[in-house]
Amino acid sequence: MRSMRETSGKIISMDEQALIHDAQAGNLEAFNTLILHYQDSIYNTALRILGDEDLAADSTQEAFISAFKSISSFRGGSFKAWLMRTVTNACYDELRRQKRRPTTPLEPEAHLRDFSLGRFTFEVAVVQASQSSQEDSTSAAP
Repeated sequence: MRSMRETSGKIISMDEQALIHDAQAGNLEAFNTLILHYQDSIYNTALRILGDEDLAADSTQEAFISAFKSISSFRGGSFKAWLMRTVTNACYDELRRQKRRPTTPLEPEAHLRDFSLGRFTFEVAVVQASQSSQEDSTSAAP
């Protein structure tokens, strides 16, 4: 696949197969060129899966690190599809991590805090009212 990409005002011809071969031989610049070509679509895929910009950026970075470590195992075919599968797996890993260790905020959000406070106040008022009615009924008993 040959494509043209504008980088810093220059148009660079990209021979994907040659870049993959060079990246597999350890050429970091070739790998970076491949990544720069696909980074937007990879990030957008992660964002669609996770729905959070920060998590998508983290998963994209994890996918690129994983791709760099395993570029030698790439057997041909669509490099973009291989990268997409790598980022999809990184996103699924993140979703599994969230499921195993759910987080709760230290301070509830403002609208929830007001509701909780209102409910708490209401519960306290109900308890106090029932205690005073019990006291009234015990004091009224012969």
